[in-house]
Amino acid sequence: MKKIIAIIGIVILCGLYIATLIAALFTSPQTPQLFKACVYATIVVPVMFYAYLLMYRVLKKKSDEQNYEVPDEETE
Repeated sequence: MKKIIAIIGIVILCGLYIATLIAALFTSPQTPQLFKACVYATIVVPVMFYAYLLMYRVLKKKSDEQNYEVPDEETE
């Protein structure tokens, strides 16, 4: 699961870098807004992926703890 998320994140970031480069090379009235959006997404996307992986790890840990059965203590 982590590898899939990491690959998706890499692809998205590469796309953002390419879009930022294109926005920097071509001038149009929308260039400053596109550049700002790309820079913002470059910061936000990795943070979102990190948060998703953190939540996945915590929820998986809770799920594993619930599936673990505690053996009953036998009284003599």
